[in-house]
Amino acid sequence: AFRGIRYAEPPLGDLRFVNPQPVKPWSPKIFDASEDGPMCPQPWDNMTDVSEDCLRLNVYTKDLKGRRPVIVFLHPGGFYVFSGQSKYLAGPEHFMDRDCVLVSLNYRLGSLGFLATGSKEAPGNAGLKDQVLALRWIQQHIQRFGGDPDSVTLLGYSAGSISVALHMLSPMSRGLFHRGICMSAAPYGPVKYKDNDLQLAKRQAGLLKCPQESIGEMVECMRRKPYLDYVSTYNGMFEFGWNPVLNWRIVVEKDFGQERYLIESPFKTARRGDFHKVALITGITEFEFLSGAFFDLRNESIVNRYNRDWEHYASIALLLEQNSTQSRAASRVFRE
Repeated sequence: AFRGIRYAEPPLGDLRFVNPQPVKPWSPKIFDASEDGPMCPQPWDNMTDVSEDCLRLNVYTKDLKGRRPVIVFLHPGGFYVFSGQSKYLAGPEHFMDRDCVLVSLNYRLGSLGFLATGSKEAPGNAGLKDQVLALRWIQQHIQRFGGDPDSVTLLGYSAGSISVALHMLSPMSRGLFHRGICMSAAPYGPVKYKDNDLQLAKRQAGLLKCPQESIGEMVECMRRKPYLDYVSTYNGMFEFGWNPVLNWRIVVEKDFGQERYLIESPFKTARRGDFHKVALITGITEFEFLSGAFFDLRNESIVNRYNRDWEHYASIALLLEQNSTQSRAASRVFRE
């Protein structure tokens, strides 16, 4: 096991909210890969295990020789929690009896990973671009761990499953993998893709006590805030409880000269057939996000909201377009 390997520079200062940068060589020093790297900032019981220097990956292999198929696990968590650490959901115990190499990875989460102002300061999708940079690292280095760079399978659950499907659509990801396994989520749904999520960005800025009139000044202020300020304001980023679970949007990026993850709506790309066509297994896991329903139903305040205005609050929880005739009708059908 090789744990905590940096694949990108720590996304600090001017690197916050923008495309990740490849890690600089650490030679002639020896990198200690004996322990998991920290998780990306998120609400967690043990904050000593959290840091912005989190763009790390783990490699598990049975033999450094040969060329074995590679499985890359993209973790779940609604793009705001969890990690690729071996001790949380992403360990090797289910794969190491197989003749393969397993890679798990961290990517930026929440506002630090998906702030999207529609401007050059924060064009969006940084967390997904982290995944792309990790896949490029795999192409360059996995053969040294006994892996085959020409046989890479992406495996994702929930938000990780959405990521797998989006990588099939993104021009940044082409040629970096050869098969996909999507477990229980997809990027196709009622939510429309926009080129920004400025409303959510301003909500975060308000919670951080940053100015909101000028986007440039707002983002500059947000770059200076310690990551613990983001963690402590997580609760305020949601409409109610932890709803909507997919709170941070994937966006179609405007062109500011950066490498763009999405250049058009995934629906348009898919309809045109201009995507990375790979063998794909897709399905639904049993009891997907059952914990979310449990959390809502044991919270009297949230239950009262549902009873008071089911159509409004259900449309948020069910990721429907808010305050539209169609979403209210769909909410009524769900309740019936």
